[in-house]
Amino acid sequence: MAKIKSNIELLYDSRDGKKGFLQVEITEWKFELANNRYSAIVNDYLVTIEDVQGVQTEKFKNINTKTNYYPILEIDTLFHYLNNSIDITEDFSGELDNLISEALLFETQARPIYESIDINWELC
Repeated sequence: MAKIKSNIELLYDSRDGKKGFLQVEITEWKFELANNRYSAIVNDYLVTIEDVQGVQTEKFKNINTKTNYYPILEIDTLFHYLNNSIDITEDFSGELDNLISEALLFETQARPIYESIDINWELC
């Protein structure tokens, strides 16, 4: 699936001042023919490193899940900006996965989340 991650610790809980490394992942991407739009289920994870006897393992804790809806024209414009296009009937293929990852990175850099700036995000 499409994933990006923060390259610094970001504020994910402003009430308690909690910071951590974050990963944003689109876990489902589909075209809704009846509504003539795309939908994306987006999960935000806190990433921690657990060290067990010298073996480090990444642990993911879901901190937010959201469904976003996008008109065809908005997605088509974004993909053309990224020098690619998409057919509304395409499934989640490897090529589409890479394109969605690039689009997720672009959108997160253009519309920051978790008090980040554009350079705080990178592809996984």
